[in-house]
Amino acid sequence: MRTLITKSITLIILIVSTSTGISAEGNLDEAIAKIETAWQKITTLKAEVSAVASLPINNTYIKLKGMGELIVARDKDNEKFVQQISAYPASLLESGNTSILSNPMASAKVLFDGTDYYITYKLLTTQETNKTKPDLTKGAMPPGGKKLFETVKEKLNITLSGEAELDGKKMPTFKLTPKEPSSDFVEANLTINPDYGIIRKLEIIGKDNTPIFQCEYTNIKTGLDIPPDTFTLPAPPQPPTDTTPPPQPSKQ
Repeated sequence: MRTLITKSITLIILIVSTSTGISAEGNLDEAIAKIETAWQKITTLKAEVSAVASLPINNTYIKLKGMGELIVARDKDNEKFVQQISAYPASLLESGNTSILSNPMASAKVLFDGTDYYITYKLLTTQETNKTKPDLTKGAMPPGGKKLFETVKEKLNITLSGEAELDGKKMPTFKLTPKEPSSDFVEANLTINPDYGIIRKLEIIGKDNTPIFQCEYTNIKTGLDIPPDTFTLPAPPQPPTDTTPPPQPSKQ
């Protein structure tokens, strides 16, 4: 009798465990499918971007705050997007010093022209543009839809971690962990707006469990006119013009 009870309990545990695994996977697939369907309805989109980054310097962190804009244009499966963020020392920005807004410490522009990713970094007066592969830590990744999940699944494990309430609406949250050990981060948390299929919030956690990057997309608007030249590469900076007047002949 005891053996029969033990076997029955074991069988129940196996059934429950199996059912839970299937259900969890089913919920993940269902959540992703809804997000991809919502994104597929988007043709053009704009959103405000705000970001907080902690840069490791020696044995401490320097906190930067950024703000900017995301612009997306889609034609069926052909997607283009550009995201630009200007960064400022958080201490100055939080002090209410608005004069620094015209002179950011650094800026980053991520452009996907439908085929390739490019990142333009500008630090003070130095600017350079580099072609890159999709990279979560650089912001070089699709902002939503099917391409977002395809990119994530290449190098990251993804699980449905629950829901978060933002803007008075419940949104699905996902936990991302590297498939291979990474020196950049240990996990990332992703919240998706289900109405548009776009990232609503992204948080990247470093090895010491310190949030190293957080980004939010707000004030989302769709159905806008987007000029075609929005998705062209930035022109390389021109060398400074020599304005020194030519030497005058000496008077005899």
